[in-house]
Amino acid sequence: CNNLALCLAKSSTDNLPQSLELVARAQSIAPNNAEILDTFGEILMMAGRAKEAINKFEQSIKLESGRIGTRKKLVAAYEAAGLPELAKAQSEIVQSMESEPK
Repeated sequence: CNNLALCLAKSSTDNLPQSLELVARAQSIAPNNAEILDTFGEILMMAGRAKEAINKFEQSIKLESGRIGTRKKLVAAYEAAGLPELAKAQSEIVQSMESEPK
């Protein structure tokens, strides 16, 4: 459901309602899956629902703190929601994570 939801959302904005239903179903099956929460946030952003997306991205990061890609999406969501201070703080976290030796 998760991958199908994202593929549908990326193929056409007309598919956003169905995509949201699919990703919500995926989350109901696996409520503590960071990848599904990330996808949910991404689709919510495509639907112009930044504040709801923030919630999903933050939940994803709470489950797996090392998700740099999710953190970058969270920066964009904060910016879209008019929260520049939070976007800046999250950007700094991303930069510090990217500069850490592996």
